[in-house]
Amino acid sequence: MNKLGLLTITFFIAFTFGEKKELSLKDCIQVGLTNGQDAKILHHGYQADHWSYQAYRAGLSPQIILNGSIPELDRSINRILQPDGSYEFHMQSHSSSNINLKLSQNIVATGGNIFASSNISREDAFGDTHTYNWRASPLVLGYTQPLFQYNHLKGAKNVESLEITIAKKQYVENKENLAVMITSSFFDLYISEQLLRNSEFNVTVNDTIYRISQGRYSVGKIAENELLQSELAVMNSQNNYHRNKLNYERNYEKFKSLIGFYEKDEFIIILPEKLENFNIKPETAIALAKRNGSSLISWQVQKLESEQAVQIAKKNQWLSADMTARVGYNQTAQNVGDLYKKPLDSEFFSIGFEIPITRSKNEMDLLAAEENKAKTDISAELFETEFEQNIKYQVKEFQLLEAQLKVATISDSIAVQQFKVAKERYLIGKTDVTTLFLAQNGLDATHRQYYQTLKDYWVAYYQLRKMTLFDFENKTVIE
Repeated sequence: MNKLGLLTITFFIAFTFGEKKELSLKDCIQVGLTNGQDAKILHHGYQADHWSYQAYRAGLSPQIILNGSIPELDRSINRILQPDGSYEFHMQSHSSSNINLKLSQNIVATGGNIFASSNISREDAFGDTHTYNWRASPLVLGYTQPLFQYNHLKGAKNVESLEITIAKKQYVENKENLAVMITSSFFDLYISEQLLRNSEFNVTVNDTIYRISQGRYSVGKIAENELLQSELAVMNSQNNYHRNKLNYERNYEKFKSLIGFYEKDEFIIILPEKLENFNIKPETAIALAKRNGSSLISWQVQKLESEQAVQIAKKNQWLSADMTARVGYNQTAQNVGDLYKKPLDSEFFSIGFEIPITRSKNEMDLLAAEENKAKTDISAELFETEFEQNIKYQVKEFQLLEAQLKVATISDSIAVQQFKVAKERYLIGKTDVTTLFLAQNGLDATHRQYYQTLKDYWVAYYQLRKMTLFDFENKTVIE
């Protein structure tokens, strides 16, 4: 059993017995990519692309088709030509039935189609007497070939082979994008949880400070203004607590939905360990993104299609033709058993052609196709330049956040110690309440900055994974 399957079973057992499971960021991503509704949408979308490509490939294999009509009845008044050249209207009743079995195969190299067929039909005439006749073509071999035209079969094969490659890569990119979303939501939940804890702590601290202020005010050690500051701080901290509690509950339910947990499921999240210093170079990331991603291949398809449009427009400038050739046997008889006795030879050959005499439309179509190709080529070059820049600055952003996270961690520790000192000094009467509240506000702001930097750091890492389709921790391509 693979690791993800074992992880899913472990979660099921834990949730069945009501245990709160600790989930790391990687756990959440793995479960979200398996159970989440967004992940299931991505999976079905890729499966649709996969089967669409398989249907295309199946179309390149020999096709066997059985068709016919049994019966086709017609009873109507028709205009009938008379021997003297006049017309009379007469009631006619007849029926026809036919069955045709055909085996065909497209020839990608030439754009033609080779086929073999066999058919049988019967015609019945109803009137004063009932007459009927059978006709059969036991075997017909044929070939159709476009001449002086663009080979659409070959062009489609070139495009389809790239399209399925794009679909596979986009599926992986979309899953990595979902991992980015889960990471962002994970830290939104973590931040709201920490802010809730901080606000709960502030309620307790401010309530204690208010009680101390009441005592000091009663003995005349502080002014009324300082007492009012303490009372206001208690009310503000209570308001913040209720707001943060609501935000936490909202983010908790949102995250559960994103990773596909049921209503009864309960869990707590634990922070991931800081990543090792990868020392990623921009040129390395650019090379990985070009090799592993879908974007440049998508532009390759657009350039190929624009080139095909030019070739089609050029072919339409002059002669185009279609050749059809058939050889086989046929026979007609009153009885079915006589249809296959001494069948007669049958041959057919035709070349149809078309030459545009007024060529202005065709010339304008060619000019439009050439301009569209030029636009596509320039757009592809511009995209590649911007693509490289985006990768380059994503690497720099990640490196910057690595450094900022170190600073934010130290700053958070300093702010904690600063508030501890200010609180102790206030308790022994060495500082006023204003200084204490400034230290408290500074601590809250530093906490928020640390949490946000931590989130940005991990989101940037998974964003870099998505852009390069490379797992820098395990040094493997993401497939």
